[in-house]
Amino acid sequence: MAEHRKQDQRVARTRQRLAAALIDLILEQGYEPITIREIVQRAGVGYATYFRHFPDKESLLLDALDRYLAELIALVRQQPAGVHAGRQLFDFVGSRPQLSRVFLLSTSAGLADRVIDAGMQSVFAGAMARTDAEIPPDLAAFHIASASLALVRWWLAHDMPYEPDKMGAIYDRLVLQPSLTAAFLDEPAALHPPADGGAARAHNDNIPGSPGRGDRQETE
Repeated sequence: MAEHRKQDQRVARTRQRLAAALIDLILEQGYEPITIREIVQRAGVGYATYFRHFPDKESLLLDALDRYLAELIALVRQQPAGVHAGRQLFDFVGSRPQLSRVFLLSTSAGLADRVIDAGMQSVFAGAMARTDAEIPPDLAAFHIASASLALVRWWLAHDMPYEPDKMGAIYDRLVLQPSLTAAFLDEPAALHPPADGGAARAHNDNIPGSPGRGDRQETE
């Protein structure tokens, strides 16, 4: 059992290092020019080891995005009701500017579609559709997810010119509340990012759980 746990930890550490290396390289040169050899050299991981974890570069990128979204959704679902949803959304994104730019501004590997799908699932996980709604709930959920992404992208692309609380108020009035009122009974709890914005800022702006770069090279 202990040996199995140690193996799991080694696998997780290797995947985290690879993801962190990919993010660094994307920030330096964009996604398309990056090679797998560059990724493993930056991560300190053996070339053959890479293919024990991922079949190609896109799989690594999507895995990193999924973990970013999973962290957000997990934190979202822990927060108490009544918290200002929009402010917390932009506080979360702003506390991880590099990761957010890579995942939310990128047009690579269908990332936007994946983010929107996750957003729609979060809406339906936290809210009950109205049976008398004139607007189909699936269309309203798509609008919430896609409009949220568009607003966050604008904010990031313009170097976050407004504070999270102002952007949050705009988001609530422009996107969230009208759509919820039109098609849902309650505000989706899963739309609420973490309540403690200060705690969010305390996280490293890196892949969740990423170890230090000074660790020895992984060969397994």
